[in-house]
Amino acid sequence: MSRLLLINDIPGASKVAANTNLPVLTTMGLETALLPTMILSSHMGYQPVIQALTDSFALSLNHIKKLNFHYEAMFTGYFAQENQIDTVLSKHQDLADRLYLDPIMGDGGHLYTSFDYNFVQKMRKLVGQAQMIFPNLTEASLLTQQAFKARPSESDLLSLSDALLDLGCQQVVITGVLNQNHSQIGFYYRDQTRARGKYYFHNYYPQPLYGTGDLAASLITGFSENQYGPDQALRLTSQLMDTIINYSLSHPGQQANTLAFEPFLVQMGQLAKEGHYGS
Repeated sequence: MSRLLLINDIPGASKVAANTNLPVLTTMGLETALLPTMILSSHMGYQPVIQALTDSFALSLNHIKKLNFHYEAMFTGYFAQENQIDTVLSKHQDLADRLYLDPIMGDGGHLYTSFDYNFVQKMRKLVGQAQMIFPNLTEASLLTQQAFKARPSESDLLSLSDALLDLGCQQVVITGVLNQNHSQIGFYYRDQTRARGKYYFHNYYPQPLYGTGDLAASLITGFSENQYGPDQALRLTSQLMDTIINYSLSHPGQQANTLAFEPFLVQMGQLAKEGHYGS
């Protein structure tokens, strides 16, 4: 069983961030510890009450290190402050063998208003230490200082992924990539072999759903830590994303525009077990 240290915000009543990461990763057989970067009453779309974790974040990570806890993997998502990135930069190689990084910074071509250019620069350094990163198109553009394009060509994606790999990460999964006729959406994958990129698409549904990026990054990480290669991990993730999104749209829950992934947790666990044990 792989052990994983999850670093992300806890969004209270909303099914995003750690509230998605944690059930998916644990169901997929990872012994998952959680270190929050921020606690919110809901996600940002609902103007939540926010409790920032400033000094306590560094103190907590230092304490984990003093306990000699070691993890096969670390997954990082939303950082509330750039000094939290500094803390991870200085500690993660002592705590974990592999880093999976969701560089949450922006969307729709814009950097989130709570961040600035210094934050992007810190994230670039963390990208350089990652095994696998999951930027959306906005984040890929910010990290590489290239112009944002909502509908990038294959040449654009090649340029973005090359620049991301130049930062030092081993594998790049650019999310939110549409196919030519905009009927499908998914992932563009490349690694340090610099081979031609691969696309992994599922059906595109125009209605927005919160947490799709969190779910996709969790699934890819879970499959990867259960000894699936990147091609299998991304194919299975695309298939599950399509099934879960379609189900969520036809079975709305109490929270609007959220993913109903819970009925599929057993399936996620079974697939992860098949990869780990080769059955």
